[in-house]
Amino acid sequence: MKHLFIILFSLFLIINCKSDDDATTGEILENKMVFRGSETMWEDYCYYYDFEENEISFNLTGKNVYDRIKFHFSGIEISELGGIYTFHNNPNDPQYDPQKNFYKAIINHRLENQDETLEYSIIGGTVKVEVIGESIKIDFEVETSAGPATGHFEGSFIENN
Repeated sequence: MKHLFIILFSLFLIINCKSDDDATTGEILENKMVFRGSETMWEDYCYYYDFEENEISFNLTGKNVYDRIKFHFSGIEISELGGIYTFHNNPNDPQYDPQKNFYKAIINHRLENQDETLEYSIIGGTVKVEVIGESIKIDFEVETSAGPATGHFEGSFIENN
């Protein structure tokens, strides 16, 4: 009887663990940012600027046109981009690694029922970038003086001159 209980209990654990794994597989994330208690839905595209001297900037714009986030990378070509990058505010510092760091990010945000858009500089965090042909996937968790911002974007990737 004791062995039967152990077998049934083990089977119960295996079934429950399997269902937990299935719940996260294939999850579709929304293209949005959560910041200061509100959600910003992104447009279906991401502009990027490829400046001289391996300077790259990505701009995600909210459907409300007021909210956006801009990420700046230094010392890396667009073709080399991909991976997880940690905030490091000085690209001239010998510790700055273009394969591991971004040096600047800015959030423009307007709270509901306000006329003014405020700008917040990033003071820490990470951004994960994956370029897939003509598309890009960006996931970020960053910190500002006004609190954390998290977001996801997956869509087309357009150069803006």
